[in-house]
Amino acid sequence: MNLRRLWILLFALWTAWAAMPAAAADATREFAVEGWVELSENGELLAFEPGGDQPLPPPLLPGVEAELQRIAFKSAVREGEPALSRSWLTARAVLTPVGDDYGLVIRDSRLGPRPVQREVPRIAPGSRRFLQMVLVFTVDANGRPTDVAAESLAGADRRQLDSAVASLSRWRFEPEQVAGQPIASPMRLVVTFARSPGDVPTNGSRPPPANLPEERPAAPGQDAYMAPVEIFATPAPVPRRTRAGAQDDP
Repeated sequence: MNLRRLWILLFALWTAWAAMPAAAADATREFAVEGWVELSENGELLAFEPGGDQPLPPPLLPGVEAELQRIAFKSAVREGEPALSRSWLTARAVLTPVGDDYGLVIRDSRLGPRPVQREVPRIAPGSRRFLQMVLVFTVDANGRPTDVAAESLAGADRRQLDSAVASLSRWRFEPEQVAGQPIASPMRLVVTFARSPGDVPTNGSRPPPANLPEERPAAPGQDAYMAPVEIFATPAPVPRRTRAGAQDDP
């Protein structure tokens, strides 16, 4: 490569590198926020232990903690009195460009028990391209779902609802704590099945409202729903056939 072509290449690389911060500055970015939060009797944040499957980038952690300090959490109640609590937080950290810097806000904060074992429900072959249901259950003080029930929001039949109930019954949680003791937590979960994201209607059915019990801690405006689950293209396995035509269990 001659010297002139080398300079042209170096100039092109430098131009591309110089343009990257400007392009990034125009983009809003989101990060999942998960971790244990400890709240005082007044709902003030005492501690935040980040965790989860998608760890926060370390440079964001001080800003996230500062924003969590600003949130007016609702304190737990035990025997009619405000109490200390420990709950699993799920939220979104949204970075928005502000001049030459970024502004950070926390959105969609929810407190509850921590899911530690999940089983993804599967839909049967030939099902509709879009199904939606709400699962109603209670996480007991041992972290097990109890009293699990399901109702259809769009297109789900009884067999599909029963399959989702069976899957959720095998979930396990680490329960919330109030005054140092694990508590039962009534929960709801909206599950959407679709062949692809394009099959999900923009104006889908709204799940019925469900308020949290007074004794549970909560983020501002929080209800009893967990963050919704969307499952794309996960059909149930088709049973194998023997030579005689009989079906084997999958």
